[in-house]
Amino acid sequence: DYANTGKKVVLFAYDHQEYLQNRGLYFGLDEMPFPKVYTFEEMAAELNLDKNYDDAAFLQKFCTYDCPDAAQRLLDVVVDGKDRCETTDVVHNERRNILIYDAALTSRLLDDSTARQTLEALDPKEANYFYGYRQDVLNKTPPYIRDLSPDIHVITLTHGVMRTLGEKLMLKFFGQTWSNALIRREFRRQFGGKTFDEIRILNENEYDPFCSMLKKCGNTERS
Repeated sequence: DYANTGKKVVLFAYDHQEYLQNRGLYFGLDEMPFPKVYTFEEMAAELNLDKNYDDAAFLQKFCTYDCPDAAQRLLDVVVDGKDRCETTDVVHNERRNILIYDAALTSRLLDDSTARQTLEALDPKEANYFYGYRQDVLNKTPPYIRDLSPDIHVITLTHGVMRTLGEKLMLKFFGQTWSNALIRREFRRQFGGKTFDEIRILNENEYDPFCSMLKKCGNTERS
């Protein structure tokens, strides 16, 4: 956000190594044009210097669609259904769309062999593959996701299912229930409404909130 002002940005990366271990990064700090400092003394010195780096490529990549009324445009599209933003489908080709949903618990951080071997065996030329997992389960990005082929799409799901009051009461008194309306709403929320020709579930378990939903969609393989 601040880079949009054109003013100088300084990265105070005093906890760089700790952050890498606990959270991980989508790309390295060296890929950003901003000066990096690691101590208070370095920060004080850098703040007294003029901006002396080129951030044009950074702005083009990360701030292409930003504008003063970006939030209003997004609300117009999401809330009022207006056509005020450039939109695109996820994929434009004739290949089948296959979702591979990983229902692993936090033990995945200790053993990722199943997911890693499955993803490495995929041929993106045969189908459009989408790898999905819950964000709260894999809060530390495993190497097999960071090194994933760019031709395999990654979908990060939210913590759980958003139910109406009536649906919550049905769940409480009658157990796990999936109406067609709830499934359509969750697919729209989690996958942008996208449909899949095939769904594969890795590490199916009774604790994952999406396993039972995906099994009701038909054409689903489980392991």
